[in-house]
Amino acid sequence: MIGLPLAVLGVAACGTSPAVVGPFQDAPADAGTTPDAPLALPPPSLQPPGAAPLFPIGTRFYSWTTAEQAAELRATRKLFTRAERPGQGAGHLMNELARIGSWDLTAKAAAGLTLGRYAWTHAWSTAAGFMGEEYGGDLIEMVVRPDSQFVHFVSYTSSVRVVDVAGNDVPLDASRVVGATHYNGLAQGTFRCSPRGTADCAAYREVYLGNPAQIASWSLGTAALRDLIASDIAKLRSWSSTFPETSADGDDVWYTRILEAMRTTVTEPDTYLAQLAFGDPAYRDLAPRTRALIAILESRLFEPTNPLVVAG
Repeated sequence: MIGLPLAVLGVAACGTSPAVVGPFQDAPADAGTTPDAPLALPPPSLQPPGAAPLFPIGTRFYSWTTAEQAAELRATRKLFTRAERPGQGAGHLMNELARIGSWDLTAKAAAGLTLGRYAWTHAWSTAAGFMGEEYGGDLIEMVVRPDSQFVHFVSYTSSVRVVDVAGNDVPLDASRVVGATHYNGLAQGTFRCSPRGTADCAAYREVYLGNPAQIASWSLGTAALRDLIASDIAKLRSWSSTFPETSADGDDVWYTRILEAMRTTVTEPDTYLAQLAFGDPAYRDLAPRTRALIAILESRLFEPTNPLVVAG
């Protein structure tokens, strides 16, 4: 994938409400003109509160990239070099932060980090890409400084707040803002979303990093990353042994369950649902799909003959 490596191409076309769009896509002009049945959404008790992200943040993040970008990283040793993906702009998250940043200093602190890279807290959670788009087979680990801050953005409320690596609200210190965390999903209420459980109506979570001063280190091709992929394979095999082979429920039912899960505070961070990034059926908790994800990760195991570790 060329450009920012975790480009999530998702668009939610929901009735007469503003479409919730993915990082590299604007809402289509005819959004909402082909409605499906109303989508039942979780009650207010499951809505994201106004305090902090619902998922653990931490200090370690993972991003898949292409062999070409990996070679560029080795040659330049510069982690952040792109402001947009060619032909698709800076992305929904950064566009929205720039818009809100015209009057809000919190959003502006992250919007100014125009060179960056998308990532997530677990490597397996994005290995299959999003709705058929692949990101590449080379894994980057990025470690942020423990005093880093994130601007947390919720798309459907256009709300921003500042949190630390533990997800606690903190006063803004723009020099410590390393990037943004983002939850994209449907707003509370009754909406029509067509087709459900596809790229046109998908919840997702992501992290954007863009402040090199707050990066403690980054690496690729190391034994530690090879071992991480192997560990993810073992974890998925363990989960797969508990997943059913088939389900009477369609992917749209699964999508609704994921939407609800992403609106609930994570209390068990080692579980499948807690680590999930995308409402993409490729990651659904069915044994055959998990085995397919395992096969992708197995194909990316490597011998660490050319490791690179760059200190911040």
